[in-house]
Amino acid sequence: MGVQAVAGGETIGGRFFKGGQFIPKEFVELKMGMTGRTIDETHKVREAAERATFKNLGHAAAAIRKTAARSIETSPEPSLPGEPPHTRRGNRIRRSLRYAREGKERAVIGPLESIMGIGGERLEEGTEFEARPFMGPALEENLDRFASGWGASIG
Repeated sequence: MGVQAVAGGETIGGRFFKGGQFIPKEFVELKMGMTGRTIDETHKVREAAERATFKNLGHAAAAIRKTAARSIETSPEPSLPGEPPHTRRGNRIRRSLRYAREGKERAVIGPLESIMGIGGERLEEGTEFEARPFMGPALEENLDRFASGWGASIG
């Protein structure tokens, strides 16, 4: 065990020592300095989020389109108000469903007017009769899945 001399009266480690006394090394306060630097890399996180959004937006739109198409049943009877529409014979409604990305952060999904006319809007919104929505419920059904997928793809 080493010792150190104390210059005129000092308090070290909670104890007072008179000048000229020798104290054990355990009482000597250790003073340490630390320097460092930080690097701002938030742009990397932002870029990763943009890449993930671009990639996942197309996947999300395709999944919503597929969910909406599956919800449309073939039946001679009309669907109940509030339920997805029925189609009598074919796949006209299903075939009309398309999706497209608009820019980096937006996608549009729904029936093509060139195939459905304004019938798709009338079904979804109920503008002329009671609504039989199919796009809104498809979006709702997929929201939780998209949220977890986006977070995982950023890294």
